[in-house]
Amino acid sequence: MKRFMVAWGVMWLALSGFVSAADTNLVVLRTVGGVDSELKARLVSWVSTAITPVTDGGIAVPGTRTGKGPVVLILAGECKPGDLPASGTNGVVVVNLKALKLDDMTTSVARETYARRVEKLAVAGVAMQLGLLPCPFPRCALYQHETVQDLDEKARGLCPPCMGKLPEVIERYRNR
Repeated sequence: MKRFMVAWGVMWLALSGFVSAADTNLVVLRTVGGVDSELKARLVSWVSTAITPVTDGGIAVPGTRTGKGPVVLILAGECKPGDLPASGTNGVVVVNLKALKLDDMTTSVARETYARRVEKLAVAGVAMQLGLLPCPFPRCALYQHETVQDLDEKARGLCPPCMGKLPEVIERYRNR
């Protein structure tokens, strides 16, 4: 079922012509505190597929945002207080990588679980900053999880109803 929903979403984006070069400045990815390059590349690829293209913005620099411009997605590895802006406000999404790691990261299953957790939170954060609301469907990335188990069970992408709202939400974000 999960693969069907992901394939459906990718096919819808491709057929609708929704993803275009004009979207490349909607989301900027930045990093703080040593982020694995493979994880970063995987996240850029997945968010670009699931929501809208992501531009690599390099290292995050502390500062204030006015709420205008692209959504800034920050992957936070090891960092100290003050290195990051608050997540969820003014177009900023912070994914705390350390909080998502499993105790034992030596197995391929653990590394995959970790990467999927990062993808789910990044997709949900970016979609909400663009203007989508939480979703009641437990398999949607926008479902509000309460536990790590809930996070692990929900999908990495948006459900079909949320995907259907995405073009209008992105247009509103651009015209704000």
